[in-house]
Amino acid sequence: MPALETVGQYLSEARRLLQDEYAPSYRYPDRDLVEALNIGLLEARRLRPDLFLPLFDVPFVDTAGTIDTTAKITLDPMRRFPDCETKDNVWPRDTITAAAPPAGGRGGGRGGATCN
Repeated sequence: MPALETVGQYLSEARRLLQDEYAPSYRYPDRDLVEALNIGLLEARRLRPDLFLPLFDVPFVDTAGTIDTTAKITLDPMRRFPDCETKDNVWPRDTITAAAPPAGGRGGGRGGATCN
């Protein structure tokens, strides 16, 4: 599996995980996903500043106008692989028998998936 390097690769992986791969009727517009990516990068900078060494610059993708899907996201190359165990609507395997899902459905969103 290739490392996530460009905005387009992050969008494709997010759509795969969200099970939102049928264009043109996406549930989540590109702009919303890129805004979530920007927020996620800020959170990553807050929690793991070492990922942004040596400059500590947080990449930002402009959502005004057309989104440049070829823009590179500078992040530690060892941390740019997607989490293969993440899905939008799957309970963690180890908690299926331990606890019932919370009222309202949608579990923790982890587990179940495998990278192919």
